[in-house]
Amino acid sequence: MKLSSIVASTLLTALAIFMYLNPKARSFINEWGGASQRTILASIETTTLRGPHPFKILKIKEGPELWLEVYFLITDEEGVPQNELHKKLNLRGAFDGHILIQERASNLAIANIDSDRDLEILAPTYDRSMSPILNIYKYDPILEEFKLLDPSQNPVF
Repeated sequence: MKLSSIVASTLLTALAIFMYLNPKARSFINEWGGASQRTILASIETTTLRGPHPFKILKIKEGPELWLEVYFLITDEEGVPQNELHKKLNLRGAFDGHILIQERASNLAIANIDSDRDLEILAPTYDRSMSPILNIYKYDPILEEFKLLDPSQNPVF
């Protein structure tokens, strides 16, 4: 073997070992290559949002962003359950958060926070300075849309 091929294979081996041992380098390569890590942080199924179908709500961390994915739980003609993506909602905040609901910690909850007859989706997060954010989504059954509520305009908070 030539000296140049030995040097090249040694450098590639050293680079591979560096990438394996350094988590920041691995993350950089994954992001640079377009690989996105998707992690399900929480899941809730409910029939109490007054929609045409029961809902399944997932709280997702995808790369640096947090999302809610709302699925309709439907059954096909053969009676097989299906999840149909209805809406993907971007959450304010960079980190997953928790709140106490009925003396239990949760990072995704459904509760009636404005004293009407409808339940809202509560998805707590933290921003980069670790300030808490409560993302509150209310379902509008007429428009079949989710509206982000502003907690500062609600006296409950």
